[in-house]
Amino acid sequence: MPAPAMRDIVEEHLDEARFLRLRRQRVFAVLQGNAAHQRGLERRLGAHLDALACDPAAAMGLWEEALAGDDEHAWYATAASWALSEARDGLWARWAAEAPAEALRGAGRDVLWFHGRQSALGLVEGWLRGQEVALQRLALAVVVRWGDANIEALGRWAVTHADEGMRAEGLHALAVAGVAVAAASGPVVMASVAADGLRSGVIEDTARMDPAAALAMARALEPAALATVDAAAVLRGIGGRREDVEALAVASAQRVTPAVCVGLALAGAAGELDGLWARADDRGVSNALREAAYVALGEEVPPGGLGVKTAEDEDEAAVRRQENAVLATRLREAGSTPGRWGGRAAGELSARHRRWAGLVDVGAAAGDWEGRVGG
Repeated sequence: MPAPAMRDIVEEHLDEARFLRLRRQRVFAVLQGNAAHQRGLERRLGAHLDALACDPAAAMGLWEEALAGDDEHAWYATAASWALSEARDGLWARWAAEAPAEALRGAGRDVLWFHGRQSALGLVEGWLRGQEVALQRLALAVVVRWGDANIEALGRWAVTHADEGMRAEGLHALAVAGVAVAAASGPVVMASVAADGLRSGVIEDTARMDPAAALAMARALEPAALATVDAAAVLRGIGGRREDVEALAVASAQRVTPAVCVGLALAGAAGELDGLWARADDRGVSNALREAAYVALGEEVPPGGLGVKTAEDEDEAAVRRQENAVLATRLREAGSTPGRWGGRAAGELSARHRRWAGLVDVGAAAGDWEGRVGG
């Protein structure tokens, strides 16, 4: 047991690392933040992880407590610190004997991505050779991130796997490896997966190799599916034809999502967006429309605000309504010119918008998309 003073120091570093990891994950899910913000969070997080890793004997007691809990961010900070320390082999041995719980495997994947390249290869290869499909998927995602020399062979194996998640992960591996067959495999994999998140990923990966094929896949979906398959909604906005706008409008009538609103903004469909502001008392609709405004007008747009489940007092609601009225007017004045993140380079955007900007030019309406997201 470390001395009380040392335990206090370790707890402080662990609390800070937990908080910074939570903030970092929010950059992937909300409008606020950009690439510079993300990098700053990662530098600060890394400093606390390094401090925790430098004395594993002092930290081990708290690590054991955190790993036994269900707080994902504390769990990540603990596992990442352990992976950075000289005691890392003990962590990999633990995971080889008993893999992280399903709910924590996303955090475990991140630990391996960032901190396991040199030391956890045996663990990851064991998962790939194993029988648990979820662990095979996790392992494949990790080796792709590591840039393993066997990515192409693993991808070709995975796209024929019985599990739809493995097929989608295999296509991603082929796309990252730059294998020409990836584009041709995209529609085949797309036809055999049902989960909306996987379908969105398949479209993104196909777009890496053949943007026109990816747009054709997006256009082949029923309009209602654009409310659940984000990449398809964004690509149809980039396509920008009348039928693309009509399909996005159908999707918005079913469910107003950030991707659908961003698609409408990319298509320059100011009229369709204007009609949605009447529903913006709904917090989810408000946040989605603010993302559309962010794409069309740039980063001076007010952030999305409180989460949809967070209580909002009368003053906050009044401020939001006032801000939304101004944004609606500005979008109306912008007319039908497609907006693209205020002319900012793709690398400057927040994580989610970097992915959307990376769906490259696929139509005459976005002829200068390559390398920039400026209009």
